[in-house]
Amino acid sequence: MLDVIVHFMTDPKSVIELKFNRQDFEEIYFRNGQGDTFWGQNVKGHFTMLLVFATTLICSTIYSLLTNHLWGFPIVLFFICLLSVLRYEKQISPILKWKKQVNEYLTTLSKFKSHKIILTTNSISIIQDNEETITKMVCIHKGSNE
Repeated sequence: MLDVIVHFMTDPKSVIELKFNRQDFEEIYFRNGQGDTFWGQNVKGHFTMLLVFATTLICSTIYSLLTNHLWGFPIVLFFICLLSVLRYEKQISPILKWKKQVNEYLTTLSKFKSHKIILTTNSISIIQDNEETITKMVCIHKGSNE
């Protein structure tokens, strides 16, 4: 990176060839369990509670079937389990939406054959195959390391 900065300061136009590797981007986007719908940071507690209620519901239903009494307990647990499922669904829906958007973005990027960044003194250009995006740098006059 330092070589690019030094080269950019001496040359008014620098071209940087980029190599796209989908796995590198997936490691960045999905690190530390981000996007995990079962044991991710935001859903771990909700999923654990859902498992506890579902297991208790199954056990109490089996017990009620075998003994043919205490049917009120599985019915109450069914509604508690249903509420737990709804809370869990509410918690994972933004994660699933985000994960879908990231995968669509990475699929779009993987369709391009070449990726280049062209740095000039006035702009940054991103070229992907035949598409070019130019960002003008009119506000930046001088950079310093202070």
